[in-house]
Amino acid sequence: MGSWPPNLVDQVDILSKVATFAFAVIGGIWILIQYREGTRLKAAETLLKVEEEFRNVIPSFERIEILSTYQSEIVPVISAYLDKLPIDETDLQKLIALDRMFRFLYMCSVLDHTMRGESGRALQKAYYYYLGMLLPESLSARPELLKYTEDEYPRLTRWVAEHRRQLIAFRDPSPRWRRLLRGFLPD
Repeated sequence: MGSWPPNLVDQVDILSKVATFAFAVIGGIWILIQYREGTRLKAAETLLKVEEEFRNVIPSFERIEILSTYQSEIVPVISAYLDKLPIDETDLQKLIALDRMFRFLYMCSVLDHTMRGESGRALQKAYYYYLGMLLPESLSARPELLKYTEDEYPRLTRWVAEHRRQLIAFRDPSPRWRRLLRGFLPD
């Protein structure tokens, strides 16, 4: 093991190198902390924007989820579109709203992948229920919608198929929630 150099110049040189190394390590840690904090803030901002858009598309989710509304309002529009029949202005607005909802769900699927580290499971907890509405078994009573999504949104349809297990888990309440919601959930 070496001894401390007796020369003052050598001592200052060693202390300078140690200080430079220490500042580099501390600076690197500081930069990493700032980056992580900035990324979290950006993720929070993005989630707030996503939530704002969700408020705009929630009526479309309701039209699909409530079977009687789906059959009276959505089926005629999708059927006319798929059969390449003329669509009036009112039906066109319904189709535009439906497409906006599907673009929102596609954006959620993309954000789920890109924000996984920054947002944790926040995006999953918020929107997987609605993405699960696009599972083939969820659409069995809505065959027109299944055909429409397969034709018009193949990437979204593929993403839903690839994440089937997770989507089912989010759509099915845990046993604890089932006990709490007893009487509100269908048997």
